[in-house]
Amino acid sequence: MQKWIINVILFIILVLGIWSLCAPEKSPVSKRIGISLLILSFIVAIVNNFRTFAQDPSSQQVGTLKPKYSRPYKTNNKVATRVGVNQTSQLFNVQMDEGVIVQPLGRYAPFSIKRVSKGLLISAIIHSLDGKVIAKIQNNKWVLNPNNYFRKNFDKSALEVIDEYDIPVLQVEYLDGNNIKMGGVFHLEEKETSEIYPDFPSTPKGINPRAVISFRGVIIVMGKWGMITKDKNTKPQDLRIQAKDLIELWFDYSKPKRLGIRKDSKAN
Repeated sequence: MQKWIINVILFIILVLGIWSLCAPEKSPVSKRIGISLLILSFIVAIVNNFRTFAQDPSSQQVGTLKPKYSRPYKTNNKVATRVGVNQTSQLFNVQMDEGVIVQPLGRYAPFSIKRVSKGLLISAIIHSLDGKVIAKIQNNKWVLNPNNYFRKNFDKSALEVIDEYDIPVLQVEYLDGNNIKMGGVFHLEEKETSEIYPDFPSTPKGINPRAVISFRGVIIVMGKWGMITKDKNTKPQDLRIQAKDLIELWFDYSKPKRLGIRKDSKAN
C-alpha cells in the first residue's frame, strides 16, 4: 500500500479517536474507543515510517555534493580563467568569474565546473570500462546506475564509486568555492564534449583556460599517487593494476552498511 494512502487512513483514525474522547455523552465505552483509536494511530504511524528510519543507506542512489568548508571564495572582475592541480593531493583549484564554466580535464572529458554566486556547480558523466554510464552529476546532484557499478560510498561533500573490476572509477569532493578533489578513471573522447553531449555544461569556445590536461581519445587514471594516460583499448585487467597503484580509496568499506566513514579521519 502506498505511503500516502496509509497517511490518509492514519488521519481518519486519529480524527475518530479524538472525536470519541470528546463525544458529548463522554461514556466509558466512548472513551475506551477513543483511546484505542489513538493507540492504533500511533502504531500505524510507527509502522508506516519504520522503513524510512531503518532504510539501508547502501541502497541510496541519489545525493547532493555540498561544500566541506564554508570558506568564501575570492575573485576580481575579469579574473584570468585557469585551473591548477596538485596531483599529490588530487586538488584542483579554479579561478574564474561568476557564470564561467571550465572543464578541468579538458574539452574531451564530460566533467565541468561552473562558478555561481554561492560557489561551484559540478557536472559529470562517468563511464565504466566497457562504456556504460555508471554515474551522472548535474549541478552537484548525483545519480548512480545500480546495474553498472559494484560499490559506492559518500558523505556530505564527497562521492566515491567502484566498478565491477574493483576500480575506483570516480572520486570527487567539493571542498569550497575554489577547490575540488578528483580521482578515478576518466574516458576522454575523440570529439569535444559539447559535440557529443550538446546539453552538457561545457567550456565555451571563446574561453581558453590554462590547460591542465589536453589529451583526447585516451583513458586517464588519476589518484593520490599520480596520473597516467592509457590507450582506449587497454584491457580492464591492466587498468585495474594501474588503478590499484595510483588510486587510494577515500572511504572505509569494512562495514558496507555504514557509509561515510573515511579511511583516514584526517583526510582533507
